[in-house]
Amino acid sequence: MTGSPQPATRDKILTAAAELLEERQLQAVTTRAISERAGVNNALVHYHFGSRTALLIEAATRRFTDQLAETGRLIREAPTAARGVAAAIAWIEGLNLTDPGVRLFAEFLVEAIREPKARAPVAAALRGIRADVKAALVEFGFGDQNAADSATLLSALLDGLLVHHIIDSRVEIAPVAALAERLWAEHDASGGGLYSRRKRPRSSPS
Repeated sequence: MTGSPQPATRDKILTAAAELLEERQLQAVTTRAISERAGVNNALVHYHFGSRTALLIEAATRRFTDQLAETGRLIREAPTAARGVAAAIAWIEGLNLTDPGVRLFAEFLVEAIREPKARAPVAAALRGIRADVKAALVEFGFGDQNAADSATLLSALLDGLLVHHIIDSRVEIAPVAALAERLWAEHDASGGGLYSRRKRPRSSPS
């Protein structure tokens, strides 16, 4: 057998596409530029991905999924769900708004609205993020449906705040995080749910 394994070529093309997306506007990222950056024949871009749109969508969704995966981690590491929600929201304030990955996230949310081919993969990426947040909330004792609904609410809040923060840097994130923590905790204190409950201790293996 000759030549490199196909996955290696595919990964090189994806990496090149992600790099160029961070350096240039979406419209300026061509398959020729990608193939030159990856050091492969231009025909291989179409062979592995079918189209420029499919390639850019996969590269971009991988990038912003990596960005937002941080929210699930922050919730898991918090002492209470309410504190975790606040930490996930406060994370937005620490983002560098000039980071190309942040711009890419916003661009592909818009692209998914106007481009039908982009909708399904972006939706799949967002579902993955919601599932991760849901799993983090389940660890605090949320029921399955309660965790799913709360994950949808929190994910939508995070996405919206991020877009507002990108467009208007004067939007203050810290007060929103503090308010969300109070609301989650107060809801629990009133007997309405499990939003601020501490994690249940893990049972020791027998």
